[in-house]
Amino acid sequence: MGRLGEATDIFNGLKNSGIAPDSVTYNMMMKCHSKLGQVDEAIKLLSEMMENECEPDVIVINSLIDTLYKANRVEEAWQMFCRIKDMKLAPTVVTYNTLLDGLGKKGEVQKAMELFESMTRHGCPPNTITFNILLDCLGKNEEDDLALKMHFEMKN
Repeated sequence: MGRLGEATDIFNGLKNSGIAPDSVTYNMMMKCHSKLGQVDEAIKLLSEMMENECEPDVIVINSLIDTLYKANRVEEAWQMFCRIKDMKLAPTVVTYNTLLDGLGKKGEVQKAMELFESMTRHGCPPNTITFNILLDCLGKNEEDDLALKMHFEMKN
């Protein structure tokens, strides 16, 4: 935690001296906590940030969703995804890929396919990583017909 401890001391020192952290500062602190798996601290900072009328970016939200999934806090990851629009942000292909990967690892093929369809309906084109995630999910869950269909879609 060494460097995070120093960063936290500086961050708190700024606040204690009356200097309001900006969105970049909050984003960096949330990323640090997320990388260390400190989900609650990152979420606490997100709440504080929004209370102080700082705007988070979608990169930080993606990181939080990924961290929540890795901590097996799936419901909270989905709640974070649902809050993206409230934050005036648009989900990116990374957002969708993170959720698709989580669904695939849980064996939730139907939900993964529904999310994939929603992704394309909402104008977020899939990338190679998206298809690899889906093919992995389908293969591991013995959905050979769907995997072949997905492979065909990739070629087109």
